[in-house]
Amino acid sequence: MGYPEILGILFIFFILFNKLLIKKKYFLDPSKNLDHKFFLNKGEDIPFSGGILVLISCLIFLSSEYNILKIFLLLIAIIGVLSDLEILKSPTKRIIFQTLIVSVFLIISELFIDSVRIEFLDNFLKIYYFKLIFTAFCLLILINGTNFLDGLNTLVTVYYIMVISIIFYLKYKFNFNFETEIIEITLLALFIFLLFNFFGKAYLGDNGSYLVSFIIGIVLIEISKKNLFYVETSQYLSPYFIACLLWYPAYENLFSIIRKKLKNFGASNPDNKHLHQLLFIKLRKKLKYNNSILNTFTGIIINVYNFFVFFISVNNFSNTKILLLILIINILIYTILYFFLKKKNN
Repeated sequence: MGYPEILGILFIFFILFNKLLIKKKYFLDPSKNLDHKFFLNKGEDIPFSGGILVLISCLIFLSSEYNILKIFLLLIAIIGVLSDLEILKSPTKRIIFQTLIVSVFLIISELFIDSVRIEFLDNFLKIYYFKLIFTAFCLLILINGTNFLDGLNTLVTVYYIMVISIIFYLKYKFNFNFETEIIEITLLALFIFLLFNFFGKAYLGDNGSYLVSFIIGIVLIEISKKNLFYVETSQYLSPYFIACLLWYPAYENLFSIIRKKLKNFGASNPDNKHLHQLLFIKLRKKLKYNNSILNTFTGIIINVYNFFVFFISVNNFSNTKILLLILIINILIYTILYFFLKKKNN
């Protein structure tokens, strides 16, 4: 079956699925827009169905060689669904279940981060249990950081569409050899979801945030492990290029943990003081548009910035010094902008 046929099937399925959820009043925001999602469309019945679309796409259209991975995708999605339904309310319990699922997957697949090009850390990464813990930690930071970003229309979806596009660019521009079937299917599902999410008619929810970030995370670890080499220029793909692709959700999570700890607030508990929320509040004060338009507009602004980050990074994919400089600049810009917006909003 070709990709146009798959797109058509997914589009029809998603329309019917969302209509069913709305009609049955099921899998909608159970708390009527929690404080940390105050910029969602209030009063509307909007399902958290994005992750279900990605999951169904992977379960049906991925080839049989991915059968083991499909089990873990299902498990990750279930944790998100239980969170969206407020059955699994405790952030601590969610993280424990995530850790178990991610760790077992890494052990079975033997998918570990083997090198970060820092000698003393690379020596530790030769130790099995250290690299298991380190890789699991990185994936968990990515998964939960992505979940913190969910809420603004297009923010997470377009971010990961750009990441997948960069992956395809690497493959076909530089003839890098790695498998793309899973991100091809994920990309198709995200395109369909984006049509609805752009207008605030469907959300990823925790299930979608967990699932998409897990897929992208393991794909990028696999790409990094292959130590890809571009023959024409004798250049290796730097692991810090991968870090540049994932810097935003990862730093969002790490910054939030530190920020909450300093305020004696539970690190895993949600709040409405993330950078994208502060930017939304600032724009709402300045621009006289409704929340739905400002919601999407805020997500677009952030992703335009990340587009330029990705553009510079991909043109220096082997230059570790420049990639590290990009990471440092991103962290500084994020941190300075955060405190500027926080002060102005106060």
